[in-house]
Amino acid sequence: MRRRAHLASLRFFGVLPRRLQNWCVRRIAPLFTVGTAVVLLDGRGQVLLVQQPYTDGWGLPGGLVARGEEPADTARREISEELGLEIDVATHPIAVRTPWRRHFNFLFTAVVPDMDPVSMLGLTPEISAVERFDLLALPELSECTDDFLVAVGALAAEDAPG
Repeated sequence: MRRRAHLASLRFFGVLPRRLQNWCVRRIAPLFTVGTAVVLLDGRGQVLLVQQPYTDGWGLPGGLVARGEEPADTARREISEELGLEIDVATHPIAVRTPWRRHFNFLFTAVVPDMDPVSMLGLTPEISAVERFDLLALPELSECTDDFLVAVGALAAEDAPG
């Protein structure tokens, strides 16, 4: 029951206008929000992307940094909770500000040679699909995902979709 309520609240949040979403988040974190996103590569030119019920397109796994939590710890926690993977992340992430929001993301990369997307589904209602994609044949991406892939050097700017 709790899982369904969580999923319903995520879907409701996803249909709210962007300004109302930002207002809700600012009520929780008044100055700005900080998140992490992790580029999971398999070493063969593929990246693992996720779909979330509250966004359009495919994106990177990650989440909001809790107060007092180190971004690297957030990245490891989110990947464990969402995908069931234990990862090592870079000690020096790349910080990227979302231009139209008061939000920063710390971008991490990790190489996971044997990623099995099928085994990652159903761990959390925050993830509705998981798949690996060739970096040169990416699907429709959620906002900022192409910028994040370029920022960490996984994708050349001229190869970014859109």
